[in-house]
Amino acid sequence: MITPTDCLFDQVIWNSYNQFLKSGSNPSKIDFDNAIPGYIVGEYLFCNTPWVLTDHVLIYVNIQKQKHWILVDFDIKERMLNVYNSMSGALNKKRALDHVKAYSTMLPFYLEYLDVYSSRPNLNLVQGPYSVGKREPLNFKFIDGLPSQVNSDCGVSVIKFAEFFIRGKIDDIPAKMSYCVAVYRDDLAVSLFIHARRKQIGGYITDDEVLKRGKKSKDNASVKAKVKGKDIPKGKGKPK
Repeated sequence: MITPTDCLFDQVIWNSYNQFLKSGSNPSKIDFDNAIPGYIVGEYLFCNTPWVLTDHVLIYVNIQKQKHWILVDFDIKERMLNVYNSMSGALNKKRALDHVKAYSTMLPFYLEYLDVYSSRPNLNLVQGPYSVGKREPLNFKFIDGLPSQVNSDCGVSVIKFAEFFIRGKIDDIPAKMSYCVAVYRDDLAVSLFIHARRKQIGGYITDDEVLKRGKKSKDNASVKAKVKGKDIPKGKGKPK
């Protein structure tokens, strides 16, 4: 099973990482009073699955100085961050490294804080990748051999990488994917247009619009999830 994050998740992790570095890398100074715990227990996004019930988390990462997007797959069972970057080469890898390290460093602290490990009996804490300390940084690797973007098409590339991953075809990414970007953009535009027209014709509204109108989503109560032994304090992990 796979669950996504969004750009806010990326921004909060990045801010948390920089605060951690400013504190001299002092774990006691980490402020968990932010949105990250809500994502992990599946309460922040309506399309979230609690991380105790999934094996992969797709993370959309913005390399701020480069104004570039990459996709990171957190393979929970392997304790591994797989990095998909549509800009190849040593320099681009170096530019992305700080942001990848932010996730490698900070996610273990949040997983420990929420006691995710005790809720996943399939994680062997004695042997294998989890035999290290719970606070040890996650392993990561940059996936080689990916098609490189030709123009400023990182957003489309990230969407297509995620799509291939969700469909179980991440190893089948076409070598000349960059030449199909115009088609992918058209497909996305058409899909969004059709979705909007169906909303107009059918008269339905999405869950985020329900919240904006101050109404309670009928599904919200049924999908609420908590990690074993750790409730999200009032006010945390709620859409704003």
